[in-house]
Amino acid sequence: MDQIWMVFIALAFVAAIAGAIDSISGGGGLIAIPSLLWVGLSPAEALATNKLQAVFGKLSAVRYYHCKGLIDWRSIRFPFVCALMGGAIGSITIQIFDDSTLHFILPWLIGAAAIYILFSPAVGDIDSGQRVGMITFSVFIVVPLSFYDGFFGPASGSLFTLAFAALLGKSIVSAVAHGKLLLLAANSSALAFFVAGGEVQWGIGFAMAIGQWVGAQIGSALVRRNGVKLVRPMTLAMCCIVVTTLIWDSYI
Repeated sequence: MDQIWMVFIALAFVAAIAGAIDSISGGGGLIAIPSLLWVGLSPAEALATNKLQAVFGKLSAVRYYHCKGLIDWRSIRFPFVCALMGGAIGSITIQIFDDSTLHFILPWLIGAAAIYILFSPAVGDIDSGQRVGMITFSVFIVVPLSFYDGFFGPASGSLFTLAFAALLGKSIVSAVAHGKLLLLAANSSALAFFVAGGEVQWGIGFAMAIGQWVGAQIGSALVRRNGVKLVRPMTLAMCCIVVTTLIWDSYI
């Protein structure tokens, strides 16, 4: 029994770190999922349980940004619905099909995002001009990214931040805030279908949820205080880590 509690405490600590990283740049799943696999969960159980604890992290971050007045709820309603749909479809797909094709192409997509973050002057601390309409953004950007988040997930936060900044002209803090709201939608709908599939390990998930909540509050506060000075290098770093990990898994 003591060993079980030690495992729960260790996973809660890991989740706090993952939640902080996720709130800043995305990529917390790179820490949480391997930890869940390490304690003996199957890949499907690890993905499902990760979604449970990640929902609490996203909810914590969204609550923080809402209290600070950083979310435009009226403009985000349609993208929110699209995120619900994309996350649900992604979680259904991962339980049916093999993900080898996605692993093959994903490093190139995230690598392109990292290059954009590195060289683009558009990702900054203030809002700039909007480049696409909200419906176009929702259908062609939000749905695919939400599908990916429900299907697999690592770096989806980075990709949402990039999309909001580059295509809708959001400041880096606003991009992170709105991205977290859409990720909350995608995570929630994906979790619902993982629950239906019987893959969630509830005890571990709720233990990690506590850590996620605390870590997300810390990470969100750091984002609001430091803006692009923190988010841009962290997002770039997490993109590079994800690319390296996926290339290693897919090609080597």
